[in-house]
Amino acid sequence: IDNPGTVTGTNAEATLEASEAVPSCQSNYDASVWWVWTPSENGLLTVDLSASDFDTVLTLHDASQAEEACDDDGGTGLASLIVNHPVTAGEPVYIRVGGFGGATGSISM
Repeated sequence: IDNPGTVTGTNAEATLEASEAVPSCQSNYDASVWWVWTPSENGLLTVDLSASDFDTVLTLHDASQAEEACDDDGGTGLASLIVNHPVTAGEPVYIRVGGFGGATGSISM
């Protein structure tokens, strides 16, 4: 899927929901924010948080909120990176960004 672009935000003042599952790749995690993206065609999704300014934890989830991918520190420095995650047209992908140890800051993906 050739749909490059940058999405920005922040997790300042974010918290965890009571029912929010702990990421499989990092249990020392807090201050999460979520995005949802629905692909228009089948393909591979890359989410790179290297331009964010804090230690990130990244997870991808399906519509039932089941975790499909998790990364902590796979990108540049302490940033998270998930590369070539398969996606299906019309099926939403939930993208969760949190901070290691409760870290907060500006998100750029």
